[in-house]
Amino acid sequence: VYYDLELSASIDYPSVSQIYSLLVEYDIIPILCANRVLPLYERLAAVIPGATAAALSSNADNIVQIIQDEYRKISQRVQVSVDAVPGLKVNIEAASCPTPNENDPAICEDVQINEKVEFNVSLEIAEITKEILNLERLDIRVVFFGNVEVLLDVLLDCSCDNNVSR
Repeated sequence: VYYDLELSASIDYPSVSQIYSLLVEYDIIPILCANRVLPLYERLAAVIPGATAAALSSNADNIVQIIQDEYRKISQRVQVSVDAVPGLKVNIEAASCPTPNENDPAICEDVQINEKVEFNVSLEIAEITKEILNLERLDIRVVFFGNVEVLLDVLLDCSCDNNVSR
């Protein structure tokens, strides 16, 4: 992603959601490097699961080191995400994790090759919306590793005991 303040008034750039969709579709985790506008790229990295942002030196001689360091971080991170569905509250927490992320319970860090990590995912209907009524499946994305498809039957009324947890 290239951003030039002077050109921004005359050229259309893809939206963050368009960039995000393509990254997810092709299972790409970006490493964003910038020198002058690093805060912009840090904010962008914060909304793209798995993405990182790092400071590039003025002559870019640290680019190889940045890529090596950031790739190491990415390859040792397991992150779970679910696309937002209006009316659906999703809670994701690492259950078994060597180093839980302090800011995001859906991220597990310092994971070594062949190390098992577990996440608990809970879904709650917060509001009945047309999207909830039409919800038949939900993709839980394990960033960089693929999707887990969950098939759903949305029950709006049942004679089940509300105190039973599964």
